[in-house]
Amino acid sequence: MPTATLNFIQLVSLGMFMIGFGLFVSGLGILRIEKITIAQKRATWIIGLIMMLLAVVLSIRYFMGEMAAGDDDSSGTYKPEETYIAKISTRDHNASSGKYLTDGYDIIQQDRYYYHNASASKDPQDQNDSFFGVYAHRLQMKDMLMRGMMSMEVKKIIETGCPLIQVHREKKTLTVSILSTTDDQCHLPTMEKD
Repeated sequence: MPTATLNFIQLVSLGMFMIGFGLFVSGLGILRIEKITIAQKRATWIIGLIMMLLAVVLSIRYFMGEMAAGDDDSSGTYKPEETYIAKISTRDHNASSGKYLTDGYDIIQQDRYYYHNASASKDPQDQNDSFFGVYAHRLQMKDMLMRGMMSMEVKKIIETGCPLIQVHREKKTLTVSILSTTDDQCHLPTMEKD
């Protein structure tokens, strides 16, 4: 489960908003702070209002950037386009909660979870990517797969086996192809059809 942390931009925005709010209400004469002398005049509440608006704009811009796949993460270190190889293993078919995964999109997402989780052992054939190490980006993965290209045949091979796949990320889409389907170490439960 991710933890909510404030980064520098969020802290600056919050500080600006709080100071701006204080100036705004003090300038209007709604709030009076005895230890600090703030003039109750038009310029004071206008400066406060401007600070609050700047804080809101900064926050919106930051959060929109965090939410949009393919835009920018907080460190700005990922590439706008990249390709990586991933080995879908037996473990990738199981969520960290223990639930067996049957959807190809979820299995690929789980592979990246295990790859970027420091406490998990990595499949030796897995390659690094610069994007899905961010939890919020992994949450977008299913939508990116649906917008991209993964044939039903490729999806079925991932759901029923342990292939070696190539994933190409370009902005907000992912394209998945199969490199190899042979694996003697793949031990998936047999699923009965209804």
